[in-house]
Amino acid sequence: MVTRTQLKELSKLRLQEAQYLLGVGLYDGACYLGGYAVELALKARICKLLKVAEYPERLKDFKIHKLEDLVYLAGLKEEWDTKKNSSIQFRANSNAVFAWSETWRYFPKGTRSQANAQDFIEAITDTTDGVFIWIKNKW
Repeated sequence: MVTRTQLKELSKLRLQEAQYLLGVGLYDGACYLGGYAVELALKARICKLLKVAEYPERLKDFKIHKLEDLVYLAGLKEEWDTKKNSSIQFRANSNAVFAWSETWRYFPKGTRSQANAQDFIEAITDTTDGVFIWIKNKW
């Protein structure tokens, strides 16, 4: 099983990979890995909330990819909603990121444009209202 520490490191690595792919024009991959950065960050937060060293993925209810469900499991739903209601930019960023799915791996080349990918990565990394940045402060 993967530990909370490993989840944190992997989430940062997936984000670095996403940013690299964006920089070299591989926009579909940048978005795909960017979503995984958020997923892994939320799973690290779940470990913190549950006070467990390893993510309990062997349990059916925890073997999920849907970001909105992970926010709930991470104990952040109420705080997330409050922030979305108080920040138009955080709401827009959340909507963009919540559109992500692990099924994006099946999208054909060219599904995401440069602008799409830049907006998606910015929704994750924006220093004020980025989704990943917000979660990282809670893990």
